[in-house]
Amino acid sequence: MALDRMFTMTHVASPVRRRRLLLIVTSALGGIAASPAVAQTVPVPPVLPTRATVDSVQTNLLGSDPRITSPNGNLNVELRANNTVINWKGFNIPRDQAANFENGTASSNIAVLNRDISSNTSQLLGKLTSSPGVAVWVMNANGIVVGPRANFTTGSLVLSTLDVTDTDFLDGGSNYRLSSGMNGAGSMSAITVASGAQMTVEGGNRGLIMIAPRIEADGVFQAKGQDV
Repeated sequence: MALDRMFTMTHVASPVRRRRLLLIVTSALGGIAASPAVAQTVPVPPVLPTRATVDSVQTNLLGSDPRITSPNGNLNVELRANNTVINWKGFNIPRDQAANFENGTASSNIAVLNRDISSNTSQLLGKLTSSPGVAVWVMNANGIVVGPRANFTTGSLVLSTLDVTDTDFLDGGSNYRLSSGMNGAGSMSAITVASGAQMTVEGGNRGLIMIAPRIEADGVFQAKGQDV
């Protein structure tokens, strides 16, 4: 049975932090109790997505589809809409590879939702970057693992095991209806950030946010003028 809760993007101001935490994101789940420990999907070797890995794309009404290329074996996504949803058949970043999201619009703040629709955990082990005004979302109901050598520098960053509707995301507001999905996978999955991982947000308007019933984070988190 799917879990549905309304979630409003709010932040608690925080300096640069290095911390380890195990928590329930009650602001997102409305005070739901912790789920019993459930094993993550066994990882398969991560493969960087390409244009061929895209299942579908949606943008806001006046936008157009992104330009997705693979320069030097890396991933570059030129965003051409204020709000873009990309459903990937797998969204991973191998350790020595990079994914970049470029603002190809005239707007100063835009957002992209990268939804992994595979049955595997997303492994973000390499480099993730974006233009300063890009809010990068990664959503996977089967869990997200950030590796010890991961290095992220984005405008804003949202990692979530709970899903947001395309309509809410494309509307570009601050209220989202989050769901665990039809099989409830998102209500049992975890976000894990390994020691040594570095996450920096330096623009945009959403800060650094993780949404999951279980979060284990042991890394360096830096928000320049934003919240974490």
